[in-house]
Amino acid sequence: MKPIDMLGMGPTREVTKLPGGNFKVTVIPPKWAQAGKGKSIVLSPAQYLKYLRWMNGRILIQDAFPELNADEREIILNGT
Repeated sequence: MKPIDMLGMGPTREVTKLPGGNFKVTVIPPKWAQAGKGKSIVLSPAQYLKYLRWMNGRILIQDAFPELNADEREIILNGT
């Protein structure tokens, strides 16, 4: 869990396993950010494992997802 999440100031995250084994990660920005309803991104099983490593603080977002562009990584970071 990220420090900002522990303070209750981070985004809300929901993970749904999709048919076929992929995962849909929905990230809703915190209310104070006034950034809208949030966005989703679909991750493969291998990407989802990297997502879990990132969530645990073991890897930087750019190292976890070099194949994603900056906008896609921003969705994972804060839902915008």
